[in-house]
Amino acid sequence: MSQCEEKTDYKVIVARYNESVDWVHEWFGKANVVVYNKGPILVDKDYEVISLPNIGRESHTYLQFVIDNYDNLPEICFFTQCNLDHFDDFVARKEEIKDMFINIDKCSKNTKDDYLGEGLTDGRMESWK
Repeated sequence: MSQCEEKTDYKVIVARYNESVDWVHEWFGKANVVVYNKGPILVDKDYEVISLPNIGRESHTYLQFVIDNYDNLPEICFFTQCNLDHFDDFVARKEEIKDMFINIDKCSKNTKDDYLGEGLTDGRMESWK
């Protein structure tokens, strides 16, 4: 079976307090997105929205997702804050991130070769090897 015949299972997990979620739809569509909401009620219910008490930070939200889905975790979990300024070049890498998820939908090429796509290679991580 070629890699393109496989469908990679993924989920985008967004930690939100009071930020706009409009960018999430633009970047990822509505499928495979869950917004963990610790703030005011979201009017747009196009996403899976799970309300949490406003305790902890985004790591609490991410851990909650893992606990809730421990026996059913997707192959890839993309954890992000809803605030687009949380990482220096997050917005600048928008197209690379979107392309990664488009490619995941079309062809699984990241799990067998430990590959996330050349566009998301981050040289800063080389020092961790």
